[in-house]
Amino acid sequence: MTSDNQPLDDQDAPAEKERPWASVSEEMELLMAEGDPLDDGEIFYNGGSQGQITRRGFWKVDREGVPYCVHPLPLWPVETIEAQGSDESVSVYVRVRFARIHGGIGELKLPLGELGGFGRRDHPLVRAGWKPPSSRRSGAVEELLTHAMNDLSMLGKLPTRVGYETAGWVDHAQHVRPGSDLYVGQALGSTVTAGTRDVWAKTITELMDDSGILSLCVAAALGSLFRGVVPLPHDTSHILSLTGAPSRGKTTMLKVVSSLAGVPAKPSYLDGASTARGLENRLGASNHGWMLLDEGDQLLMRDSDGGAITLMFITNGGGREKSSQSGHTVQGAGWSLTLITSGNKSLLDLAASAKKGEALATRIFELDILDADLTTFSEISALPARLHALTENHGWAYPAAVDHISKNRGEWIQRFYENDEELRSNPRLRPIFNGDERLLAFFELALLGADLAEHAISKTASERCHDAVAIALARYEQEPEQGISQSLQRQHKLLLDLHEWLSFNAGRFVWKGYAWKEPMRLRSTSGEDYEPVTEGDRQIEQARYLSSSALGGGRGALGQVKQVRVMKDELDFEGELVLGAAALDELERVAKIDRAELTTAAKAFGLLQTNDQGRDGYKLSGALKAQLGGGSRGMKLLLRKPDLAEQARLLAARPITGAWKPAGWKDDSGMSDLWEPQDTAALEQVARENAEQDAAGYEPLHVPGFEDVDADPRYSTESIEALFGGKP
Repeated sequence: MTSDNQPLDDQDAPAEKERPWASVSEEMELLMAEGDPLDDGEIFYNGGSQGQITRRGFWKVDREGVPYCVHPLPLWPVETIEAQGSDESVSVYVRVRFARIHGGIGELKLPLGELGGFGRRDHPLVRAGWKPPSSRRSGAVEELLTHAMNDLSMLGKLPTRVGYETAGWVDHAQHVRPGSDLYVGQALGSTVTAGTRDVWAKTITELMDDSGILSLCVAAALGSLFRGVVPLPHDTSHILSLTGAPSRGKTTMLKVVSSLAGVPAKPSYLDGASTARGLENRLGASNHGWMLLDEGDQLLMRDSDGGAITLMFITNGGGREKSSQSGHTVQGAGWSLTLITSGNKSLLDLAASAKKGEALATRIFELDILDADLTTFSEISALPARLHALTENHGWAYPAAVDHISKNRGEWIQRFYENDEELRSNPRLRPIFNGDERLLAFFELALLGADLAEHAISKTASERCHDAVAIALARYEQEPEQGISQSLQRQHKLLLDLHEWLSFNAGRFVWKGYAWKEPMRLRSTSGEDYEPVTEGDRQIEQARYLSSSALGGGRGALGQVKQVRVMKDELDFEGELVLGAAALDELERVAKIDRAELTTAAKAFGLLQTNDQGRDGYKLSGALKAQLGGGSRGMKLLLRKPDLAEQARLLAARPITGAWKPAGWKDDSGMSDLWEPQDTAALEQVARENAEQDAAGYEPLHVPGFEDVDADPRYSTESIEALFGGKP
């Protein structure tokens, strides 16, 4: 047996059969990188009779003792990595080095299972430039690699370290991103420093001084690093959307922001031509940080609904359960991040027409690239030189920011609480944030990011970030006496949209009392006026006619309307509305009014009626269920024009509630443990309690003069005469 890392000894062999690994070509001298755990010799592994891995490839010995080359391009293991996944599982990766077919060496971190099946065209080694062996000799290469890993591990020459398949804060001191040494996942990314920090900081400060939009983007990006550190009021992922005309600097903004952590080019940002799987991988790899997406509207247009499903998927944080190739259920990637995207089309316009439009609108902050207050680049002549400087000097903000957060964690959490209290108590901002904690979380992170810019970039950059955030916040300020939040305005509009939909579909509802009909005067053939029919009588007759039409269609009515007085116009409702399952389905499909959002809006204005304990639904009686074509549950609402000002006054009377704080929290940073897993559960419990308080105290409306068909067994769907006291 020969000693390790020595060639097989065969002194009796003739000169023409000299061992092929005995000499080394000059162009391969640098193949072994400095610091390899193996000896700096020409043999990477000597397995005796099993063969060797040398600078000239994989070699074995035939039965006659003559060495032969199995594959001329070497591939050798450097270290093993035990990678922790999101579900606390551990996967084994191997960092390998290899000779590229076009010269030089390459390095990859591969799952253990990828050290085989080299013939695949999509194998990572093949894509990286390593030419795989022929199918006849692949088995020999895999066998030799297996022996090499086993023997080198036993000899202590193949070290093992910890890595992570997930990104974000893995503990109080470690933050992981694609491209960093700790990350072993499959997502692309760039985490690297280049050039000098002073040149980079001077250049990006000049760019931020020239553009308020860029300053806001930088504040949002740096602020996203506090996800997983501070107890946000809402864990929604936010979208900062740059929209508007082409060739105005949107993509340039993304390139400059990408220089915070790596190269100002791909793969630091994603483009709209990426696949859905690529998008999900990159989202998961951007956890507790920012992600950049260029031409995002192109990616969204592939959806059948124009992109609303993808937008909800992004902002909800992933974590979907999926089936693996083996049939097992696995959890997909999850994330909490800030997405900064560019595109020619407005995401807010898309959200307005989507079924979950209100929920989407609270997760998107949009800026036109030609915004008059937060401007794009104006010093155009200096822009090329500054961008060129960033290509040679970049990546210095991320390591400085992460280091400062980890070393001053308690101070940053305290600063978050101070910002939270200041925003909530501002009388000009309180109406907005009182009912829109998603928007509150966006600005809380941006303010922290503006403070962090002083330590990650420069003091001037921090000032520009604060200026930009202040301008953005000012757009949400309102007079204290006005007190109407955007969330409340959206809910008000949704209820008005429901009234319009009801008026348009009046012939598909059962009406009790009155129903709108255009006023008119009858004339005789001689030109004399008849006595006009009263509007009350005409609308009572119209109610009978519409009810007959709805019940005679064979499909059942969509719902029931109790209108207690004569209507002044087609939207002058006052009474009650019961919506069946078919009506709720049509509202979602046709009117783009989501049931959950309608429920939330009705609660906000005190209109929701329920007789189903513990639920927001309404149990239908047997007679009403038959009238509405089946389904045991629906929704019952008070039918009246929602009073926006009155509801704002009620909300303003509620006490201010701040962000949740761990028990025993102090104003100093001397606590040994500042953030615990139960914090999230506590925040969720507070949210549930608030929702229960909002839902309490609703009383059913009594309509004088009308018997309730739901409760009276004398009435049935077969007897319209019994329902209206005569034939319609």
